[in-house]
Amino acid sequence: LLKHDKVLSKKPPPSHLKAVPDYLLDPVTEEARKIVKLSRAAMPKAGSSRRHHGSKGKFRRSKDPLKTFSAEVLS
Repeated sequence: LLKHDKVLSKKPPPSHLKAVPDYLLDPVTEEARKIVKLSRAAMPKAGSSRRHHGSKGKFRRSKDPLKTFSAEVLS
């Protein structure tokens, strides 16, 4: 497929436009679509690598430098 081919809209296509008859599909394009589909299936999901942000706030609060600061008195 071409490099500049990208999704034009975030909305899903209408249901009546999803089914394309076989006689309208180019065999080369169909093979490329299968290859792209297999390569995307082999990639990890984008959401699984993200960290949970809920525990991040608790971690920062427990590391308050003013509460953990201890001054040693030199005599």
